Amino acid sequence: MHCDLYRCPASLPDEVWDALDADAGICIVEWAQYIPEAALPKEFLDIRLESCEKGRFLTVMAHGQASQALAQELHTAWTTSGRHGSRTDLPLFS
Repeated sequence: MHCDLYRCPASLPDEVWDALDADAGICIVEWAQYIPEAALPKEFLDIRLESCEKGRFLTVMAHGQASQALAQELHTAWTTSGRHGSRTDLPLFS
């Protein structure tokens, strides 16, 4: 599921609540800062893209043990793919 909360900061759509309660599958939420902290699942990846001088800066923050393992797998795949250019010195994952 994908949901963009940009247009609904005051209240979350029912399908977002349903996805958060499901505890299974993948739910991608843009503007997730509108989700109350108490409603966040135990396991999730917080993925942020920010503009910088040379394009975009990717930050991945893992919340929960399974998410940490997934973040490590993503980091390994990213650093061994050769697609990262010369920016492996940056703290992309935390």
